[in-house]
Amino acid sequence: MKAVGSIFILLVVFQMASAHGQNGGSRKAITQNLKAVQYREKLTEINNEILVDIRTPREWKSGMMKDALGVNFFDHFKENIDKLDKTRPVFIYCAT
Repeated sequence: MKAVGSIFILLVVFQMASAHGQNGGSRKAITQNLKAVQYREKLTEINNEILVDIRTPREWKSGMMKDALGVNFFDHFKENIDKLDKTRPVFIYCAT
């Protein structure tokens, strides 16, 4: 992907189920903001992650990270994010 260093990175780990998660648990998600280098390191450390590009379809045309799922931030974002497997870590990135 072009200009990975300039991409604002947001890491959201849904390793634990959300308040009304799949297992009925009441654990909360862990959220971390990471710089590009930290983000890359976490991706290599964690297996079975879901990689989510939350830019717009127009921005996706410039390229996406390999195996990323495109979820347009401006189009039913919450509903689409809620569909993700909450037992897996979720890495979210966008450009700002």
